[in-house]
Amino acid sequence: MVRLVLSPSRHLAQPRSWQNLAELPQCLSEADEVVCLGGGSLLLWLLVRAGRCPRRPMRNVVMHGPLVLPTPESCGRWLSEFGEEDGASTTTESQWREQALLLGLNGGAEPWLRPILQQVAMGRFDALQDDMLRYVARWSSSGRLTICEPQLDADFGAVALCCDSDSEDGTGVGTCGIRDLPPPADELVGCGSGYYMW
Repeated sequence: MVRLVLSPSRHLAQPRSWQNLAELPQCLSEADEVVCLGGGSLLLWLLVRAGRCPRRPMRNVVMHGPLVLPTPESCGRWLSEFGEEDGASTTTESQWREQALLLGLNGGAEPWLRPILQQVAMGRFDALQDDMLRYVARWSSSGRLTICEPQLDADFGAVALCCDSDSEDGTGVGTCGIRDLPPPADELVGCGSGYYMW
């Protein structure tokens, strides 16, 4: 199985970085599923909104840990996972609104991003959150979504972040184990900045 792994840097927690969303390389259209780690859920939503996510991997979406939603609060919590104690203070509503206004005034925002920036500039974060959750609900209702909660693997004393996307009970909640962890970075086959298959 070939997986498209979305694990963006923490810079994605700021709207100013959303305009730098790269095109996915053609080789990623061969992926069987999308695996979202950390802010991968936010990146996936942005890729879908931009029309840059291949259809084939969307047949199966696996999200690990809590969703990172397009809101300052959610992104602040995600930054806290990086050990940034001031994550919430670097992702305030006023900072997000200011970034959106500056990007909008600049005129350099891509057409797909303009409606998102308008919502941010107006402080309508609930509308963005609802939009992302509509995609999540669609994937879930069609049986294409698995949400994995990190679990401690007692045999190895480590937290496993990856899971088997086929849940035994059909609930879409997978089970995690250390054997399911992705290979080391030097074993990943990269075909684009920030996007990998393994």
